[in-house]
Amino acid sequence: MKKDSYIQRELWRYGGKIQPLIEKKFDEDYFRYFHAILKENDVRKLIAFTRKELDSYSKKKGLFKVVKKTANFSGSGPHPEPKPKEEKPQKITEEEEIIKEIHSELKKGFIKADKWAEGFEKIAASYKDIYKKATIFLGETLNSYLKKPVSKSIFEKNLKSIKEIFKLTDKECEIITFFYLMEFDSDVETLFKHDLDMNEMVKSISLYCRLFQISPRRLKELMSKDSKIIKAGIISIRNGTDIGISDLISSYLAGYSRLDLMENFIKKSDVSKALKLAEHNVPEEKVKNVVNLIQSTKGTNILIYGKPGTGKTEFANSLGRALGKNIYFIKQADEDGDESLSHRKSGVVAALNMLDREKSIVIVDECDEIVNIRDAFWNCEKEDSKDSKAWINDLLENSKHKIIWISNRVNGIDDSTKRRFSYSIEFSNLGQSQRLKVWENQLQSVGADFLSKNDLEAYSRTYKVNAGGIALAIKDVASMKNLRSKEEKKEVLQSLLMQHQSFIFGDTKLNPLAGKYSLEILNCDISLNVVLDASQKFINYSKQTNFKEIPNMNFLLQGPPGTGKTEFIKYLAQSVGKELLVKRMSDLKSMWVGETEKHIAAAFKEAEESGSILFIDEADSLFINRESAERSFEVSQTNEVLCQMENFKGILACATNFGQNMDSAVMRRFNYKIRFDFLTPEGKEILFKNMLSEKLSDPLSDDDLVRIRRVPNLTPGDFKVVRQKNFFAETMSAKVLIEQLEIESSYKRVNRPMGLGQY
Repeated sequence: MKKDSYIQRELWRYGGKIQPLIEKKFDEDYFRYFHAILKENDVRKLIAFTRKELDSYSKKKGLFKVVKKTANFSGSGPHPEPKPKEEKPQKITEEEEIIKEIHSELKKGFIKADKWAEGFEKIAASYKDIYKKATIFLGETLNSYLKKPVSKSIFEKNLKSIKEIFKLTDKECEIITFFYLMEFDSDVETLFKHDLDMNEMVKSISLYCRLFQISPRRLKELMSKDSKIIKAGIISIRNGTDIGISDLISSYLAGYSRLDLMENFIKKSDVSKALKLAEHNVPEEKVKNVVNLIQSTKGTNILIYGKPGTGKTEFANSLGRALGKNIYFIKQADEDGDESLSHRKSGVVAALNMLDREKSIVIVDECDEIVNIRDAFWNCEKEDSKDSKAWINDLLENSKHKIIWISNRVNGIDDSTKRRFSYSIEFSNLGQSQRLKVWENQLQSVGADFLSKNDLEAYSRTYKVNAGGIALAIKDVASMKNLRSKEEKKEVLQSLLMQHQSFIFGDTKLNPLAGKYSLEILNCDISLNVVLDASQKFINYSKQTNFKEIPNMNFLLQGPPGTGKTEFIKYLAQSVGKELLVKRMSDLKSMWVGETEKHIAAAFKEAEESGSILFIDEADSLFINRESAERSFEVSQTNEVLCQMENFKGILACATNFGQNMDSAVMRRFNYKIRFDFLTPEGKEILFKNMLSEKLSDPLSDDDLVRIRRVPNLTPGDFKVVRQKNFFAETMSAKVLIEQLEIESSYKRVNRPMGLGQY
């Protein structure tokens, strides 16, 4: 296959650089390379030239002489006709044998590179003057190639694009070309990579300097981690020596890419339908700070982090819309869908070189692997952490552009990197009011009309799905042409939302509040209406003040399982119009040292920022009494709880079945300690009528009511179990239902802990 004209010229140029080396010393590898890159006619000419020099030498030395024999006459009579003179070759000398072999090898060498090399090896060993003349002839031939102009070259055209995008010098382009050829051209690969081990730079510094005509010091600068081609990810040095070229760059140079080079790196975002800045779950003060930084005259790096789907990317688009800036996202993968860290780095450098810094904001989305140099699982630095840290720190330090870095985690970012960000914002899960805004905006964006305002309010309250999930669900349903009625679309939408919520956030934690919920059935030592009233007054108070006097309202719900603690918290949240953020021990506990404390802090922060009521179930496992604690981490997590409760601004509710196990300092921080006991006789009767009477085959008798009232230690949870057990039965007798309640009661082992009174 005919090579690209620019590549062919480079092959000749490399040959011209190593030609002086073979004048002094023969090298078989080099001669194989020359055989491959010379034109056929010039191979013939060099062979003919060399053989002619050998013939001339042989003639001067009198080699290959013949001995003539004269006729032998004997006897009498007329002389016979003389016989033709016979020529008998003299015995061939050792030198003549060598020259003969050289002639033969050179003749075959036109086709066979090994014979060509063998012939010149013998010449170099025995006829140095001839060998020198041949190598000079070879050099002149290569130089004549280089004097001719290069015809149209795709490689050269693409190389110029790379040079412009990355602001490279001619020498840097020369280096890129060499490593491309060493990777993908068989002639260069055979000689320079395999035979000479030039993929390990340390072993071949002198040859590199000869090829590129630079000093060792300059070579070190061009190939150091601070050089442009290394920082841009065009060339990589693996394990300190092994050198490679970016897959994207090599594909582009070869002409395989279907896209313009910049299109491989960046994508302009359409911000016309982005949310308004005020519609995001970001405090106004933080929004102002970000806006001021982006409008400043110097380069700015802003880090936005938080859980996936919390609106980080949409916030970046909103900034572009609000400030009239073009938003460019660095692509995570090339046109073939292959992702790599070098591709991301190349994209960042290319964008910073080509985009107008006054009109553009560069967004590096999903930058976790770039900024986090520590492994999240093993909590140790990654193998290439030193180079990665140097790269990101240098970029943050010297960039003149406005860059927004978006990451899902920050626990692996080095402190030296953190301090180089101008500003950072953490995005938490959206609250109900924020979700409602997203619903309204996305519905308008898609142009869907199958949801009413009441639907949006219900969905924003019911489905704790973040912005990305909401947008995707609406678009998916809107594209389903087989759904004709509004009810069909709603049904599918609800199914998508439920699945998305379960997949992203796990179980929904709490089932909806029972339809026939009533406070009057509960047996508590404090009026629950008083608690509801205090909660509403606190919410109103918090809207009018800065929380100086009463920063929080904390409730402790204690008592046996099933007595209605969780249901009451759901009722409380619904009554005061607040979302409930539920955290169980499975959400907060971690096997890693220090992670439980981080999860506790994050839960309080999420509740405060979203304005939710924080509900911690199974709290006795978290608030361990420090006096009886056996492990240091138990003390540490209790201390963290105390600290968070002290500084929390909002409503906290904790439920426990074992209040006596909790730390006394924690107990003091609860405004209300509400004890939930087993149902009163009146409560049992009311709950039976509310939950089980619809299954009765006959009306309740007075004896039935007396028997219901006498079942000991019943809770609302027991009635729920019996109801579910008989859900599919058409009718049941009161006797059977009461017996089932008595069985549930018999399973209980009631211990009366000191300090909690009698249930």
